[in-house]
Amino acid sequence: MPCNHQSDGSLSMVPLATSTVVPLLYLAELKLGNLLRRQLSPLRITPLQYIGMSIIASRGTTAQEGLIEQMGVSASDLIGSIIPICDRGLLGREVVAGGVVTFCLTDLGRGLLDAATRLASNAAIGKANLDEQDMEQLLKLLARVIGSPEIPCPACEPHKPILARTVREATENK
Repeated sequence: MPCNHQSDGSLSMVPLATSTVVPLLYLAELKLGNLLRRQLSPLRITPLQYIGMSIIASRGTTAQEGLIEQMGVSASDLIGSIIPICDRGLLGREVVAGGVVTFCLTDLGRGLLDAATRLASNAAIGKANLDEQDMEQLLKLLARVIGSPEIPCPACEPHKPILARTVREATENK
């Protein structure tokens, strides 16, 4: 199926008379997700790995179960995502008392995470065709959507995902 937008950015296959909220949100997710994947690919990490590393950076040493809960993913998805970056030395992995697996960000991982954050942030701001005021408004609106109790996240309910906190903190620090 061809792309749903015209060169001027308007939607061509979604009539405005129908509900445009879902198609717009879905298209934005696809485009931003692809942009993030492209920006992170030179660093050889995926968006899910980036999110996991960001959570570990903010929480410090993190138990596997806490990471699963915070990210709202299955154990197998987490392991499939995290083990490759452990093998690269970006995360430390340790089994502690009671068989609990914990992860921590290494110095190499922190350096890569900083680089990834700069790449992702610059790409989102530069390629979204938004000025600083527009981007600030968009982040505030997304924070409201993410934080809305009216829109539960089936993967992480009743937990508040770290992404909601991250977006909220980004908008509060402006």
